Amino acid sequence: MTKVENAFLDYRPKHEVQVGLITELGQKTAEIASLTEEKKKLQEEL
Repeated sequence: MTKVENAFLDYRPKHEVQVGLITELGQKTAEIASLTEEKKKLQEEL
């Protein structure tokens, strides 16, 4: 196996973890934005 192939095999799981974390971060950001909007609406109603 070449050095490049070795490096790629080592990199792939790390890349997948990163993609997973970025996806999760995006979902959390959307959730926070949604809750912030909801909070604003509730405060206006008071």
